[in-house]
Amino acid sequence: MRPTVFVGNENTGVGTAVVAAGCTINDRIRHLAAVSSNHGKFVSAVAKLANDLKNDGVISGAEKGAIQRAAARSAIP
Repeated sequence: MRPTVFVGNENTGVGTAVVAAGCTINDRIRHLAAVSSNHGKFVSAVAKLANDLKNDGVISGAEKGAIQRAAARSAIP
């Protein structure tokens, strides 16, 4: 388990956390990468995840931004 959130090969610097049923933020992002049919859908799905995590108090606004920027810069899928 990585101590920080990665989007593809990019380390966001955001600490990872277990968010549901033993899944980490990294697990959730990897799942979104696997099920997204194109880059735009991946970025949108990561943005929703990041918003939900912020609203639940798991990450800060700055951390949400770091995750979303990394998703936008990624080559996933």
